[in-house]
Amino acid sequence: MFLAEGASEDARFVCLLDFGCASIVDAAALTRAAAAVGTRAYVPPEAFSRKVDASADIWSLGLTLYVLATGTNPFEQETSEETMQAILHGTVPTLDPEAFPRTAQVCERALRRTREERPTAQEVRDLLATNG
Repeated sequence: MFLAEGASEDARFVCLLDFGCASIVDAAALTRAAAAVGTRAYVPPEAFSRKVDASADIWSLGLTLYVLATGTNPFEQETSEETMQAILHGTVPTLDPEAFPRTAQVCERALRRTREERPTAQEVRDLLATNG
């Protein structure tokens, strides 16, 4: 991810670049019942009980936005177990709403531990597109 500028001074946008370097060595391993997929520090709480849906991506997006704004992942710990406990029970981070008005709102809603309380992708888009 990187920040790019458009033709005008105030036209800035985030770009996502994929070099296509990733490959799946054993596709069958991704569908095994006990297989864990994803970077542990970015997975939502429900992933530890294997009950994920589209809202898992909203959690990960919210956390990615938080990391981009602060430079740190508040859930990442020394061990995988400590990271899991931080995601399940640790303090959910917030951004300064004066410094990051729209992003703070998206992060606050996206990082809700109950997936039903998270916004949809359309709601995130609308929140980020809102002026002010």
